[in-house]
Amino acid sequence: MKDRERARLSIFTVFTPVLGYNTRTAIGEIPLKITMLVINDGNSWAFNIRGEGHFDIEKTIDSPEVSVSDESLDWYRLNMPATIRSVGKESQTEIFVTHMPDSKRDSYMIDVKTADALRSGALTLKIGGEISYEDAFGDKHKTPFLYLWDVNGYEGLTWGLDSRWVNLSAETT
Repeated sequence: MKDRERARLSIFTVFTPVLGYNTRTAIGEIPLKITMLVINDGNSWAFNIRGEGHFDIEKTIDSPEVSVSDESLDWYRLNMPATIRSVGKESQTEIFVTHMPDSKRDSYMIDVKTADALRSGALTLKIGGEISYEDAFGDKHKTPFLYLWDVNGYEGLTWGLDSRWVNLSAETT
């Protein structure tokens, strides 16, 4: 009965990454924004919610003209509510994965060369993290997430039609 009635937080969708504007007109840095929706698939509230995450820009092919660190960005606290009372897919909580600590911005600034490499597929994006919470019975649960952005071309100001997030997430507890 507890399993049927408990809260179940899950990632409903991860939106297509947003790069600020076309690099041909860009000077300096471009904002990168990654957003996902979290829902409660369960039948009761989720309490003491804490989300931590990160995003990485990784090489997919050798590209010596683009300098990107091999170091992962440190995990940081995601801006999540402490309680999700709503239940069902119609009640969605929007989370900015690129939200940086001590910042009110919902995006991360990258240089023009990095943006060009992302658009061409020479670099790719990876997001990951974990959402922990308690159900109405006081039991603790975790929802891990790990997604890799699969670039399939770039058309003007939009990604190619077949570009998508590949879900590599572990099982939820």
